[in-house]
Formats: sequence, C-alpha cells, structure tokens
Amino acid sequence: MKPHTLILPVLIGGTIFTATTLDAQDAGTGAQLPAGTTLGEIPADTLDIPAYDLDEFVISVKKDVVRTDGANLTYDLEADDSTKGQTLLEALRKIPMVTVDGKDQIYIKGNSNIKILVNGREDKMLESNASTVFKTMPADAVASIEVITEPGAKYDAEGVGGILNLVTERKQRQYGYSGSVSAGVSSQMYFANLLGSLKHRNFNADANVSYSNNAGLSQTNISNSDSYSYLTPSAYLQSQESRQKVSFWYMSADLNMSWQPNEANLFSWGGSYMDMHAGLDDCSSLTSVYSDAGELMSGWRQLLTGKISNSSATAHASWRHDFDDAGQRLILAYGFNYGKNRISADSENTGILNYSDSAPWQSNLSTNYTREHTVQLDYSNPFGARTHLLETGLKGIFRRNSAFGQGETGASADAPAPDGVSLVNASQMQDILAVYAAYTGNFDHWSTSAGLRYEHTRMGMDFHLGDYDDFRTNLDDVVPNASVSYLFSPAHTIRLAYNMRISRPGIEQVNPYRLVLSNQVKEGNPDLRSERQNTVSLSYSNFGRILGGSVTASYARTANTIESYSEYRDGILYDGFGNFGVKQRTELTAFLNINILSQMQLSLNGGLNYTDIRDPKSGRGNHGWGGNWGANWSYTAPYDIKLAAYGGQGFRNITISGYYGGWYYYGLSVSRDFLRDKNFNVALNANNFLQKHSSFHSEQWGEGWRRSDRSRYRSWNVGVTLTWKFGKLQEKAKTSGLDISSDDRVSGGKSSGGGQIGF
Repeated sequence: MKPHTLILPVLIGGTIFTATTLDAQDAGTGAQLPAGTTLGEIPADTLDIPAYDLDEFVISVKKDVVRTDGANLTYDLEADDSTKGQTLLEALRKIPMVTVDGKDQIYIKGNSNIKILVNGREDKMLESNASTVFKTMPADAVASIEVITEPGAKYDAEGVGGILNLVTERKQRQYGYSGSVSAGVSSQMYFANLLGSLKHRNFNADANVSYSNNAGLSQTNISNSDSYSYLTPSAYLQSQESRQKVSFWYMSADLNMSWQPNEANLFSWGGSYMDMHAGLDDCSSLTSVYSDAGELMSGWRQLLTGKISNSSATAHASWRHDFDDAGQRLILAYGFNYGKNRISADSENTGILNYSDSAPWQSNLSTNYTREHTVQLDYSNPFGARTHLLETGLKGIFRRNSAFGQGETGASADAPAPDGVSLVNASQMQDILAVYAAYTGNFDHWSTSAGLRYEHTRMGMDFHLGDYDDFRTNLDDVVPNASVSYLFSPAHTIRLAYNMRISRPGIEQVNPYRLVLSNQVKEGNPDLRSERQNTVSLSYSNFGRILGGSVTASYARTANTIESYSEYRDGILYDGFGNFGVKQRTELTAFLNINILSQMQLSLNGGLNYTDIRDPKSGRGNHGWGGNWGANWSYTAPYDIKLAAYGGQGFRNITISGYYGGWYYYGLSVSRDFLRDKNFNVALNANNFLQKHSSFHSEQWGEGWRRSDRSRYRSWNVGVTLTWKFGKLQEKAKTSGLDISSDDRVSGGKSSGGGQIGF
C-alpha cells in the first residue's frame, strides 16, 4: 500500500486557505474534498473512503516565505533556503517594501527614518549603526522579519518610516529539548549560530547565540569623487580617490524564559547582548586640485587608521494575567536598554604638490552612551462574541544619553595638541509619558479600526563643554490612526487607512561633535526639532490558490522633515542634519505571488514613487522619481533538492541636496537535507558573482558647487552553510503578549556619500 498525502491549510497574506485534498486512492478508490472546505467543516459521514492506519499518511505543510495584508508584511527567513550563508544585510534586499541602497542605507518604502527592533524590543546597538551590524550578522540568526508600515496607537508615535522587527525566537510547542548548530564560510566571512529550546513542565526557555568574523577575508572598496566649485577658478575641481579595507568580528546572545504557575498567570523574563568591533586596516585617499583651465594646482595623500565598536545589553520582564477564557487580559512589563557606540580615527596628510599644513596629523575620538528604562501597562477586552476589541494602556520611557568627543592635531603623532573645535561633553534627557486607546470591530464584510495616542515629552540637552546653549522643552502630541476594510471574501480585501507618526531627533543627530577627515567634516545639529508625518493609503489584496498579490497607493506629507544634507565650502564637504520644510511622497507598491507548480513558486515586488522636498526659509528644494523591483524564484527538484534564484534593482532616491543612484543584486542557491530524519542540511549560495565589483553613483549640489561620487565595492560572495538539528521539537519560551519597544526616534546615520567612514 503506497503512502497518502494530506495537505493542510496554510496561511497566505494573513488568510487561511483550505485547498484540502485527501489523496486516498488505493485499488481504484479515492475521494476529494470540495475546494475551500475546512477540515472542521467535513461531516464524518460524508467521506466514502477506506480506513487507513496513520502510519500510511505523510503530512505535508507548505510554508509561505511572505505573508502580507497589503500594508504590513512578514518574511520567513527560515523558509527561504536562499538566505543560508548570507549576511542579514544581503537578505534584507529580498524583502518587499525594504530597500538597501549602494551605501547600505536601509529604507522602508523609500524612507530611512525607520525604527529597528529585535523581538519587539529596541536594541541600542541598532539605533544608528544597523547596516554596520547587519553586514556582520548571519541571516541564520533571525527567524523572520516583520515590516510594519502602519503602526497603530499601541506603538510609540515615533519612527515615520515604519518599523523593522527582527524575530529571533523560534516557535516550538512540545516537551523536551531541541536545537540546531550552523556553521559556514563564504568569501566575505566565517560564521556560526547556535539555537536551543527547553520545556520542562510549566517552564520554558530558548536561547540564540551567533558569531561571525572576516579574518583573512577583508575587502577593499574604492570610491572616487569630483567636487566642482564654480566660484573658485583656482580650485575649480577637487578630485579624490579613496581606498578602504575593513576587518570585523561580531557576536550576539539572546535568552528568553517563562514560567506559568496556572492558566491565569504567566511570568516571562530574559535579556540580550550584542558586540561588534571593526578596524579600518588599509584606508588611504589621494586628493588633487585643478584650476578651471585643467592645471594641477595642488595635491596630497592621506593615510587613515581607526576602529569602530558597538555594544548593547537589554533586559526585560513581564507578567500577564488572563481574567477569563474570552481574552480579557492585563499585562505589566519592564525593559532596560544600554548601548555604547565608539569611533576612533587617526589620519596623517603627506604633501604631493604645493601642499602646506602646520598640523597634518589629526586624531578624533567620539563615544555615545544610551540608557533607557521602559514601563508599560496594557489592557485588552474582546466583547460582542469577540467581534469587537477594546485596547488601552499606559507607557513611560525614561532616557539618559550622553556624548563625548575630543580631537587632537599636530605636526605628527608625537606632538599632539587639543583641538578645541571637536571637544564635546553633552547629556541628553528624554522622558515620555503616553496613554492610548484603540478599537477594532468586525461587521459582516466590513472591518474597522481606530486609535488615539497622547504623548507628553520632556526633553533637553546639557552641554558641559563647548559654546552651546543648554535647552529644555515640553511637547504634547496627539497621534490618531484609523482604517476601514471591506472583505469580498476571506482572501479578497480592499483597505483604506490613515496613519500619523512623529520623529524626535536622536543623540547621534543632535551631537555637535565634528568628525574631521581630510576634506570632509561630519557634525550633528543641536537645534533639530521633531517632525510629523501624515499618511493616507489605499490597498487592494487578492490571494488565490495559484495567483495572489496586493497593490498599495499612498501619499505621505512630512512637516519639518529631518534630512541629511551636504554643503561644499572652501574645498571642504560638510555633512550634517537639518529641518527642511515639507516633504511630500506619492508611491505605488505591489507584490505578486505565483504558485507555478506545487514545487515551484515565483514572487515579484516593486514600487514607483515621486518625492518633493521644499523649504521656503532656506530656499532649498529637490524633487524627482524613484523606484525599485525584486524577484524570487524557488523550486523543489527531485531528490528534495531546493533551488532558488533571486535579483532586484533600485533607482534614484531623492534627498534635499541631490540623489543617490541605482543599485542591483542577484544570486543563486541550492540546498538539501540529509540523514534519515533530515537533520543535516547543506546549503550553497552565490550572489553578485559575475563581476568582482558593484558600483554606486550619487550626485549632490548647492549654490555654486556640485559633487559627484562613484563607488566600487566588492559585493561578490560565494559560501557554504552546514546545519545540524538535534533533540525534539520543543515549545519556545512563552511571551506575555507584550513586547517592550521604544520605536520612536529617527534612525540616524543617513548616507551622505563619499565619506571614508562608510562601514
């Protein structure tokens, strides 16, 4: 007697599909369920099929890589074998609504003002250095990624671009223990990952440890920039060629535990730690200055060495109380977050032609510390046979951040002298008290939600050194959101939504410390103010058994927008932050999934946008079109060999002073499980392998000047990953249902183009 297959219902686009077929064909006898029939709807006396022993059946569940409702999206990295052996930054390029440009800046629907969380909680290490960390973080360390573009009232009001939530916890449900060990090597790094879960009676725990290192695999990236000063004939063109080679190591650990003494109460606690160190091993630049007649006027060479280190630690605890089986629930939670970001760089200039500098040696050291305590109380109550849901809560966030910076100059490293301009010692305080209420209702084919959040903020900065004025301010923000949906069928929906978000500047943006590197200066702006964004979107989704997808049209208007900008003065490029009037963005995004065969799938995603930024006060402004597209193909071949191909491209991203040019990516992967229980997996991955370097282009301009940047970076990568699974399927540590998060500040470090500290 041959085996029989039962295909269970699966979740696509947030909807459960029940294309349920019982292949019970044996000796000419068979039966098939009507399409769309759920298992619970099958009367026991309607199936005229023979009885079989359960050992004769193979249960097959198809797991979708992408699930979306047209607004928010979840990408399952565990289900995508093509991400094995990749860094997390490479994997992000494949996710709809997320783009990573040629300078490794991360965007959600074209907006870099995003918040990045880990398991729903903020991690200070990712506040301003997410792309740096993601370059060193193996994709295997993350189970799935949630892209939240329309946060409701329950979320903090800040982060206008949306939320990127990295889920490292694995969902397991049985008693005992289980885990996996992964190790791999690629042309870019070595990496390893350890996962483990334990369930004993009413106690649960899960842990995740990751490590990576690029020892001996450091890459050299080359960039060229041409800066034109139309008002300075004797220094009309300044041309610079830079080389940068970076080494790094990264590690992270995450532990979550829970204890449930009875059905009504659940206690959970845990913590995490991340650490990353990078070295600028071989960095140099050659600068040449030409007159408007093309004559070489002067030139110099700069040698640069430096180190970057980031570390963070988090702790969290919560208690959940269920009043009844109907879902009435109370949750109390506490979270602590600590982060440290340190950059040190030493440079020395050597004259080539007509170069004179009394202090050619420079040293810069900058350190930022962040500390945060969060307390939250949430209450939810379903009523009306669970067709209505009322949620309300209180939250307090208490931040104490500090920034230190110092610089030295001299004829050489043996004769340093303090640089008073770069000396900074500042403290930032920010206390936020919030209350929210939200309602969700379902009325036959209609579904509606609405929420209102009020936040009172007390914030300020104290400058212990430097010629800056201390300040204090109080802000009161009322943040509404609403949506209405019409369901033609469970998989066929149209949705209209309104969402408001605000963004307060982070310490890395207000820190006035000046990082001086040859002909480039980077500095923060202590006078930055908060920005507000109002977004209206209309989305349509229709997911079928073979073909499905969604399309969303949105319009966003941001007042007092915070933008990174560049200015070129006297041969020096100044990169900073400022508030610039109004930013308007109109966008059309789409996602399409095609089940070509039961073993073959194809997904397509893309977006087209138009951005307009205008600031009447300064006279600055810019506008233009941009967009991106991506494709993912997967196929399970005979002998259970899994194949995948992927690729994508991005176009212009408009800024206040120019644009960042296009980028592209592509790759192939093959993987297979071995051993009797398929406990051992081998995955091969290759991306951007047809050329040694990829390129990136950007343009910036202002009154009397223009700058063009061209970068070549080694993006090709081939690697192998080995994974061994052990133990039994286990239950992950239960959570209280509340993840402490403070998704409320602009993510700093926007790409400015052409800088040497680009890692």
